[in-house]
Amino acid sequence: MRILIVSLPRTGSTSLLKKISTEKNLTPIFEPFAPNNNKIENFKTKYEGEDDVVIKTLITEVPNNNQNKVEWFVNFSLDFDKVILLTRRDLSECAKSWAYLTYQREYSKPNFNAYSEYYWEPTPNYEMVKKQITKWDLELREISKKLNMELTFYEDIFDLNSEERLRKGDKKNEIKLI
Repeated sequence: MRILIVSLPRTGSTSLLKKISTEKNLTPIFEPFAPNNNKIENFKTKYEGEDDVVIKTLITEVPNNNQNKVEWFVNFSLDFDKVILLTRRDLSECAKSWAYLTYQREYSKPNFNAYSEYYWEPTPNYEMVKKQITKWDLELREISKKLNMELTFYEDIFDLNSEERLRKGDKKNEIKLI
Protein backbone atom coordinates (compact mmCIF):
# COMPACT_ATOMS: atom_id res chain seq x y z
CA MET A 1 0.00 0.00 0.00
CA ARG A 2 1.20 3.49 -0.86
CA ILE A 3 -0.21 6.46 1.09
CA LEU A 4 0.50 10.14 0.52
CA ILE A 5 -0.16 12.88 3.09
CA VAL A 6 -0.07 16.44 1.75
CA SER A 7 -0.63 19.04 4.45
CA LEU A 8 -0.38 22.54 5.71
CA PRO A 9 2.30 23.00 8.38
CA ARG A 10 1.15 22.57 12.00
CA THR A 11 -1.71 20.20 11.22
CA GLY A 12 -0.44 17.10 13.00
CA SER A 13 0.84 15.54 9.79
CA THR A 14 3.96 14.10 11.43
CA SER A 15 1.87 12.45 14.14
CA LEU A 16 -0.47 11.11 11.45
CA LEU A 17 2.52 9.78 9.49
CA LYS A 18 3.79 7.93 12.57
CA LYS A 19 0.35 6.54 13.41
CA ILE A 20 -0.35 5.25 9.91
CA SER A 21 3.13 3.79 9.44
CA THR A 22 2.88 1.92 12.76
CA GLU A 23 -0.69 0.67 12.32
CA LYS A 24 -0.20 -0.46 8.72
CA ASN A 25 3.46 -1.49 9.02
CA LEU A 26 4.52 0.93 6.27
CA THR A 27 7.88 2.65 5.81
CA PRO A 28 7.45 6.30 6.87
CA ILE A 29 9.01 8.91 4.60
CA PHE A 30 9.24 12.37 6.17
CA GLU A 31 9.19 15.43 3.90
CA PRO A 32 11.35 14.07 1.08
CA PHE A 33 11.05 17.29 -0.93
CA ALA A 34 11.92 19.77 1.84
CA PRO A 35 14.63 22.13 0.56
CA ASN A 36 16.90 21.47 3.52
CA ASN A 37 16.59 17.68 3.23
CA ASN A 38 18.30 17.31 -0.16
CA LYS A 39 16.47 14.02 -0.56
CA ILE A 40 14.96 14.40 -4.01
CA GLU A 41 17.47 12.24 -5.86
CA ASN A 42 17.63 9.72 -3.00
CA PHE A 43 13.84 9.60 -2.99
CA LYS A 44 13.69 8.81 -6.69
CA THR A 45 16.23 6.01 -6.47
CA LYS A 46 15.11 4.57 -3.13
CA TYR A 47 11.32 4.94 -2.93
CA GLU A 48 9.82 5.69 -6.31
CA GLY A 49 7.71 2.70 -7.27
CA GLU A 50 8.20 0.99 -3.88
CA ASP A 51 5.15 -0.43 -2.16
CA ASP A 52 4.38 -0.26 1.56
CA VAL A 53 5.26 3.39 2.18
CA VAL A 54 3.53 6.39 3.68
CA ILE A 55 4.92 9.73 2.58
CA LYS A 56 4.26 12.99 4.40
CA THR A 57 5.02 16.27 2.69
CA LEU A 58 3.96 19.86 3.11
CA ILE A 59 2.04 21.72 0.39
CA THR A 60 5.01 24.09 0.29
CA GLU A 61 7.43 21.38 -0.84
CA VAL A 62 7.84 20.37 -4.47
CA PRO A 63 11.01 19.15 -6.16
CA ASN A 64 11.27 22.18 -8.44
CA ASN A 65 9.96 25.43 -6.97
CA ASN A 66 9.37 26.85 -10.45
CA GLN A 67 6.63 24.36 -11.30
CA ASN A 68 2.92 24.61 -10.60
CA LYS A 69 2.47 23.03 -7.15
CA VAL A 70 -1.16 22.07 -7.66
CA GLU A 71 -0.51 20.27 -10.94
CA TRP A 72 2.60 18.60 -9.52
CA PHE A 73 0.72 17.22 -6.50
CA VAL A 74 -2.22 16.11 -8.65
CA ASN A 75 0.14 14.15 -10.92
CA PHE A 76 2.26 12.81 -8.04
CA SER A 77 -0.82 11.58 -6.19
CA LEU A 78 -1.76 9.27 -9.07
CA ASP A 79 0.99 6.86 -7.90
CA PHE A 80 -0.71 6.30 -4.52
CA ASP A 81 -3.49 4.03 -3.27
CA LYS A 82 -4.66 6.63 -0.77
CA VAL A 83 -4.13 10.38 -0.54
CA ILE A 84 -4.83 12.47 2.56
CA LEU A 85 -5.09 16.24 2.13
CA LEU A 86 -4.71 17.61 5.66
CA THR A 87 -5.65 21.14 6.68
CA ARG A 88 -7.34 22.91 9.58
CA ARG A 89 -10.79 24.39 9.89
CA ASP A 90 -9.33 27.20 11.98
CA LEU A 91 -6.63 28.69 9.77
CA SER A 92 -6.00 31.43 12.32
CA GLU A 93 -4.84 28.83 14.87
CA CYS A 94 -2.72 27.16 12.19
CA ALA A 95 -1.12 30.52 11.35
CA LYS A 96 -0.49 31.31 15.03
CA SER A 97 1.29 28.00 15.50
CA TRP A 98 3.37 28.30 12.31
CA ALA A 99 4.22 31.96 12.98
CA TYR A 100 5.28 31.14 16.54
CA LEU A 101 7.44 28.20 15.46
CA THR A 102 9.18 30.01 12.61
CA TYR A 103 9.72 33.18 14.63
CA GLN A 104 11.14 31.40 17.68
CA ARG A 105 13.40 29.25 15.54
CA GLU A 106 14.78 32.20 13.59
CA TYR A 107 14.93 35.04 16.11
CA SER A 108 14.57 33.90 19.65
CA LYS A 109 15.29 30.29 20.48
CA PRO A 110 17.51 28.51 17.93
CA ASN A 111 16.87 25.16 19.64
CA PHE A 112 13.08 25.59 19.46
CA ASN A 113 11.65 23.03 17.07
CA ALA A 114 8.38 21.52 15.89
CA TYR A 115 8.31 19.21 18.94
CA SER A 116 8.96 21.84 21.63
CA GLU A 117 6.26 22.50 24.18
CA TYR A 118 5.30 26.17 24.45
CA TYR A 119 2.90 28.83 25.65
CA TRP A 120 1.79 30.86 22.66
CA GLU A 121 2.27 34.60 22.48
CA PRO A 122 1.89 36.96 19.50
CA THR A 123 4.80 37.25 17.10
CA PRO A 124 5.51 40.05 14.59
CA ASN A 125 5.35 37.66 11.61
CA TYR A 126 1.74 36.57 12.22
CA GLU A 127 0.00 38.65 9.50
CA MET A 128 2.49 37.56 6.83
CA VAL A 129 2.20 33.92 7.90
CA LYS A 130 -1.61 34.09 7.94
CA LYS A 131 -1.54 35.16 4.27
CA GLN A 132 0.80 32.26 3.45
CA ILE A 133 -1.37 29.73 5.29
CA THR A 134 -4.49 31.01 3.51
CA LYS A 135 -2.75 30.71 0.12
CA TRP A 136 -1.52 27.20 0.87
CA ASP A 137 -4.97 26.15 2.08
CA LEU A 138 -6.46 27.39 -1.22
CA GLU A 139 -3.88 25.27 -3.07
CA LEU A 140 -4.87 22.20 -1.03
CA ARG A 141 -8.52 22.91 -1.82
CA GLU A 142 -7.70 23.16 -5.52
CA ILE A 143 -5.93 19.79 -5.38
CA SER A 144 -8.98 18.42 -3.56
CA LYS A 145 -11.27 19.60 -6.37
CA LYS A 146 -9.03 18.28 -9.13
CA LEU A 147 -8.79 14.87 -7.44
CA ASN A 148 -12.47 14.89 -6.46
CA MET A 149 -11.43 14.15 -2.89
CA GLU A 150 -12.50 15.56 0.45
CA LEU A 151 -10.13 17.36 2.76
CA THR A 152 -9.21 15.92 6.15
CA PHE A 153 -9.28 18.39 9.05
CA TYR A 154 -6.92 18.46 12.01
CA GLU A 155 -9.81 19.24 14.35
CA ASP A 156 -11.61 16.04 13.29
CA ILE A 157 -8.74 13.63 13.92
CA PHE A 158 -6.95 15.09 16.95
CA ASP A 159 -8.17 15.74 20.48
CA LEU A 160 -7.79 19.49 20.96
CA ASN A 161 -7.78 19.02 24.75
CA SER A 162 -5.14 16.28 24.82
CA GLU A 163 -2.31 16.54 27.34
CA GLU A 164 0.00 15.49 24.50
CA ARG A 165 -0.55 18.77 22.61
CA LEU A 166 2.62 20.83 22.37
CA ARG A 167 0.85 24.16 22.80
CA LYS A 168 0.09 24.30 26.50
CA GLY A 169 -1.90 27.54 26.39
CA ASP A 170 -1.40 31.23 25.80
CA LYS A 171 1.17 33.36 27.63
CA LYS A 172 -1.46 35.84 28.78
CA ASN A 173 -3.49 33.01 30.37
CA GLU A 174 -0.57 31.19 31.96
CA ILE A 175 -0.96 31.00 35.74
CA LYS A 176 2.28 31.50 37.60
CA LEU A 177 2.63 30.17 41.12
CA ILE A 178 4.55 32.42 43.48
